[in-house]
Amino acid sequence: MKILAIDTATTSSSIALLEDNTLLAEYTVYVKKNHSERLLPLIDHAFKTLSISLNEVDFLALTTGPGSFTGLRVGIATVKGLAWTLKKPMVSIPTLKAIAVNVQCTDKLICPVLDARKKEVYAAVYRYDKDILVTEKEVFLTTSSDLAAYLNKPTIFLGDGITNYRDVFKDALGNNAVFAPEALWHPKASNIGTLAFCEIKKGNVQRAWVVTPHYIRKTDAEFKIHPKNRL
Repeated sequence: MKILAIDTATTSSSIALLEDNTLLAEYTVYVKKNHSERLLPLIDHAFKTLSISLNEVDFLALTTGPGSFTGLRVGIATVKGLAWTLKKPMVSIPTLKAIAVNVQCTDKLICPVLDARKKEVYAAVYRYDKDILVTEKEVFLTTSSDLAAYLNKPTIFLGDGITNYRDVFKDALGNNAVFAPEALWHPKASNIGTLAFCEIKKGNVQRAWVVTPHYIRKTDAEFKIHPKNRL
């Protein structure tokens, strides 16, 4: 089976094409806000390079959040459009799980952290059971200090939340706080494809109309429409 995997949840656009669990090609560009301008040309370049037609794709995989509101909208709209056109199923992967799998086989907890602004972070906690990544705590919105207080074991932190809150985690956990290099802070489409392959084998696929972004927090536009929710 061929899997097209896409991520636009953070400051990079990443696409990968896999045959089952084998990577055929992967391309990543750092774009900050211009996902809409780069994503489709990136996909087109990958397929032309491999001399493969989009019609040969069997499944489309993507990250659905949390992350950049704009980036998620662009990625999900693009993949849903392809899924509708190709009549292919989709696989949704949480952004933080896609980041966590950048760290391989450790006995420490793995805590991907994304800056949610407003002095908050999106976080989740994972661990390895043998070679299987297991969710210890699902994605949640919290403050950096509350997250640090929750973690009382050796933990590897990764994600752009480290930029502003490294000292908070270090002060609270001391030597139990380990920080992954910046190269591991972003989702990789190849990892998304690998995670999707595992979900496909379990039968966990979706049709385009049921896939929605997992923002966690309401967007600013939603707050403006419903100001009483601001509290």
